[in-house]
Amino acid sequence: MWGTPAPGVRKPVGKQEPMLNVLARVHVNRVTEPVGRWLLARGLTPDAVTVAGSAGSSAAALWFLPRGQLFAGAS
Repeated sequence: MWGTPAPGVRKPVGKQEPMLNVLARVHVNRVTEPVGRWLLARGLTPDAVTVAGSAGSSAAALWFLPRGQLFAGAS
């Protein structure tokens, strides 16, 4: 079952912090929200953005890693 932890694994206690705190989220949303709205208005779906990002990341890794540029290839 997905919701139950493995035996011996304790669940976190108390309130969990969000991935981005409130102050960072405001600044990140200031950039990402207009870009997302622009892409959506042009008919690009979230799934298409995910596929393009995965393909671009894989292509960059295949380009940079064999050349010894490990930082660029892993980013």
